[in-house]
Amino acid sequence: MNIAFYGNHFYYGGLANNGGSRTILLSAEELRKLGHRVDVVTHTDRFTWFKHPKVIRKIAKDTDCLVAISISDVGIMTKAAPKGCKLFYWARPMEFWQKSERKCLKKLKNFPGKIMCNSRWQVNWLNEHGIKAEVFFSGQDLEDKVPKRQHANKFPIVGVQYSTKPRKGWGNFKRIVDILGTSVRYVGFGSEKCKENIFSIYLRNPGRDELTDLYRRMSVFVCCSDLEGFYNPGVEAAMQGCVIVANNNSRNGCMDYCTPETAHIHLSPVTAAENILNPDFTKVDKMRDIIKTKIGTRKQNMERMIECLK
Repeated sequence: MNIAFYGNHFYYGGLANNGGSRTILLSAEELRKLGHRVDVVTHTDRFTWFKHPKVIRKIAKDTDCLVAISISDVGIMTKAAPKGCKLFYWARPMEFWQKSERKCLKKLKNFPGKIMCNSRWQVNWLNEHGIKAEVFFSGQDLEDKVPKRQHANKFPIVGVQYSTKPRKGWGNFKRIVDILGTSVRYVGFGSEKCKENIFSIYLRNPGRDELTDLYRRMSVFVCCSDLEGFYNPGVEAAMQGCVIVANNNSRNGCMDYCTPETAHIHLSPVTAAENILNPDFTKVDKMRDIIKTKIGTRKQNMERMIECLK
């Protein structure tokens, strides 16, 4: 098949150094390995984390399947689609910062294609409003063994993703820091220049090997977002042996793999601080098992997506 991921909105379109762009490029790479031609249609490419095929500006006429990669792309993609081309929207997450929930629902109720979501909460939300959707994870690059720990558990090393975007919940993490103070060590990563002075290590736009090494230094990884699709850093940290501490917000992007058995799920910053100081490392293997069986590899998920696109 000839497949195209479409992210050509004049404002929200384009690729940049962020998890969403990385997911699209890695998904496209995996689909190519499965024997399909895959284009990424967009007007701007500022993604530098790894090399990838050049993007294109216009949809090829022989495209079989078009996949919008943001809610703002749905309408313009539908109008620009070649005749006979199948249409899809892959919500990764539902971009409520681009359109209100009401406008997202209106747009998707009128969408003449299939809707895929990379987390269960989005599917449930759409189903509640009479819109059919299915879960399609992007999948993970899984490892078989937890690496040898580089730190002592008596002095927790707390990891977090730094971002000033409101939906990322940095204020939630700062409330935890206010409670813990200097009783733990903090390490972090992000795409922004860090304005905080709490980190002993902060990596801006780290490469994959750098980020993996940072995960391996952590004992606990805190997921503090309020709105995500599927939160990949939580999975990546867990696969490197971290205990996950997450809030109980159903839209935080973690609930496809965080349960009381696999992670510390807190109701307040006070509870989160207690979890960080007393992490239960027996949860790590349980988390990894769920990731392997419920989430799966990138290849497994792209094989499943192909069946949907046919």
